Amino acid sequence: MTVTLFTGCKSGEGSTDSTTLASSSTGKEAPVGAAPSQSAISGASGSSPTAAGTAATAPTASDAKGTPALPGGVPPDYPAWATPISPYTKSLDKWTAPMKAADAAGLKVWIETDLVKAWKTGPDRFATTIGQLAAEAAADPGVVGFKIADELGQNPQTSTASPEEALRFLHDARAALHAAAPGKLILIDVIGYDLGCVPGSTAAGRAKCLSDNAGNDARLDLGTIDRIVDSGYVDELDITTDMLRPEQYQKNFKVTRAQAQQAAFAEVQRRGWDKKVIVNTRKALSWNTDTIPDVATAAALVPDFIDVPTAAGAKAVDTWSFSQVYGKTGRPVYQMSPGYETNALWDALKAEKARGVQLFTHYTPSSSLGSVGQDIAAISQAFTGVFCAAGTG
Repeated sequence: MTVTLFTGCKSGEGSTDSTTLASSSTGKEAPVGAAPSQSAISGASGSSPTAAGTAATAPTASDAKGTPALPGGVPPDYPAWATPISPYTKSLDKWTAPMKAADAAGLKVWIETDLVKAWKTGPDRFATTIGQLAAEAAADPGVVGFKIADELGQNPQTSTASPEEALRFLHDARAALHAAAPGKLILIDVIGYDLGCVPGSTAAGRAKCLSDNAGNDARLDLGTIDRIVDSGYVDELDITTDMLRPEQYQKNFKVTRAQAQQAAFAEVQRRGWDKKVIVNTRKALSWNTDTIPDVATAAALVPDFIDVPTAAGAKAVDTWSFSQVYGKTGRPVYQMSPGYETNALWDALKAEKARGVQLFTHYTPSSSLGSVGQDIAAISQAFTGVFCAAGTG
């Protein structure tokens, strides 16, 4: 198989040189194990399957807002869900108002929730949350789908604690959401830790990087992500490539961080993820955090984390966050400056959108720069899509 890294003007750096890497189609890392059968997974009981393996509700072509068609390498799997989902009757106006406004502004709208938390709490909480998500999607038919997990498997206490548990969760989420809100896509984000270790490199730094990652019990290794991609339970994957600092790549690998990103996405293509699901990349690209203290630091990240990945094949870039309180510090983070003022990062994001880059941000009405209408109008200046908080807790 030949993997081509191209320089198209998607979400970032159009100056990257085109590079062709030859790789073996049989060179894929052996998977940890086969994905569990439906009969072996909780929640799989039911008298008949619901369109398993069909694409009846899956997009077959890009929509009017630019949502790409599913690659089709793995047919979506819609397992049966026998448990009734009760209608959600509480008011959802606070949460659906931004969705409707974003849809009207031409943005691709995803509903964002931590469905893992509800699933681990128990079947009653899970069913209630599914009902709320379905009601929100029904309130705005333009919703593309649901983002159901943030850094899946990253924390065993709050997320899934093993590959098997991750697959059980994805099975149940796919089944329940397809029953309650058919036709909506499923997206998760994950950290591909070993992608940051310059796949294909023979430098000594790679062995140390892999060894350091192996000590992280919470991580989903690349073999587990293979299983998730092969399962048919997800339609889109937002992947963090876990890049090191530029000086670490220079010292330990003798490459730039941009070259490390190219190697990461060459590995994504070698594994065939982009042939089975829509692959995006993700980066916390806002300022006033412990690692990005100011707007200049944030703006300087645009080439390596938007330009290079999209030139290398990522369909979109998921950035965090338009306006939200950062848990580690308790302080709000920003992409646009308070008072709806522009800045170097915002100008860079607007320029990327103008070039045709697909950019997403995150939004919750609980953390507004002013009003929902003003926020959404601002977001539409620099982004093509938005993850709107579901308010599920």
